Amino acid sequence: MEIDNITSVSQIETAISSPTVIILKHSTRCPISRGIKERFESFAKNAGTEISLYIIDIISYPGLSNTFAERTGIRHESPQVILFRSGEPVWNESHWNITQESLNKAVQEFSR
Repeated sequence: MEIDNITSVSQIETAISSPTVIILKHSTRCPISRGIKERFESFAKNAGTEISLYIIDIISYPGLSNTFAERTGIRHESPQVILFRSGEPVWNESHWNITQESLNKAVQEFSR
């Protein structure tokens, strides 16, 4: 599965309007975030086509993180993943709690 980058506010709205979406907020300056990005990319290789995957690089696009937090009502953390179902955030996790297992479990639970 391909991971797309979000670089604008309008792309946030387009992304979360998909039926099932996971967005990773990622910092290129953080070693923890780099490791989580690798996990996310590995997860993407086996993710089904029923889910859309995106990354927000919070260093390159710092304003997007604040807009994203305001839009979702979820406090900013990095790294952080948020799963959206029909435009609403239904699950989120941060730091080392982002695992293959937690991502797969969230998709199974919230993609139905």
